[in-house]
Amino acid sequence: MTSFDLPLPTISLDAHHDWHWPRPPVVCEVPASLPDGVEPCRIDTTNGVSVAGELVHFDADAQQLRFRMNRGGEPLLLPFDKIRRLTLTTPWRIAPPTPGAPVERLAATAQVRHFVVNLADGGSLIGQTRGRTEHDAGMFLFVPGDDEGTLMRQFIPRGAYSSIEFSLSSEERAEQRWVATPEALLAAIDAQGRAPIKPLGESLLELGLVSQELLEQAMRAPGAAGLQDMPLGERLVFQGHIDRSDLTTALAHKMGYPMVNLSCFPVDPQAARLLSVSVMLEFRALPLMTDGARLIVAVDDLKSIAPLQALRSLAGRDVVPVLAPHGRLTVALTQAAQDGDLWAHNVPTQF
Repeated sequence: MTSFDLPLPTISLDAHHDWHWPRPPVVCEVPASLPDGVEPCRIDTTNGVSVAGELVHFDADAQQLRFRMNRGGEPLLLPFDKIRRLTLTTPWRIAPPTPGAPVERLAATAQVRHFVVNLADGGSLIGQTRGRTEHDAGMFLFVPGDDEGTLMRQFIPRGAYSSIEFSLSSEERAEQRWVATPEALLAAIDAQGRAPIKPLGESLLELGLVSQELLEQAMRAPGAAGLQDMPLGERLVFQGHIDRSDLTTALAHKMGYPMVNLSCFPVDPQAARLLSVSVMLEFRALPLMTDGARLIVAVDDLKSIAPLQALRSLAGRDVVPVLAPHGRLTVALTQAAQDGDLWAHNVPTQF
């Protein structure tokens, strides 16, 4: 999993307790906090007033905060039941991918979902968020900022809303089209040779790697000079919207390789025993099922397909590759290693 040891800004409550704002599901470049730990913010109150100022203290357990209009002013104590929404207005920039680093998390664009907050006193708030964290005190959201590639942190107290509705993310919408049963997988494999080659954009959408909005934006406005002649996939990689491994997966899916939903596909235990754990990890290939003389394995990279033929002698069967999302395949292989190796629970599995 891609990770960076970035400091989290801390909103100091008192000398004995610090509140760490929940981390968004994407890696961000975190700006330095102010020396006294306060955060610039905007508060929307329950009576419809919006006020900018500074957040001095935030106490989720006591469900109250301290807020001041300007630096040097006297902080006011506000209980959460007087607040409709709190926004920390210092944007966090989404960090660009590190070249060569493994990618486990979804692309940021695939995590965006729309939301509707149905307010307890009537009316609603609408917007988009890159993930969410639910707490006893309320809902923490990570909304796109004004500048492309940034987000801002929001908090909506639990007492301020009667319900919050979230749309499906790009991956969740795509997941509805992924293969989830052995019968459907065999049918998809048999149809692979007859299937028309998909446009790359359609393949990216079906894999849940980009949103419809981002794809339309990329196709309509290539961006800076020099990108106009760059193929769509390379342009999206260059701009950091998808990773190189995402592109190779999309190219394989474009050529007709079916995508398997490992979250619910019933892996055949007898098929899994045809390859050792070490071979699975070396080739990043998960046996799913057998079909006569064929062993069907899930991979996540187009470059893995040719070397898979070396598995024929090991498995004693013809090997048929299908696709699985990179992160979910990693989880499945880790589980296979733990199930098949008594030492695996004590020795971390590295990919």
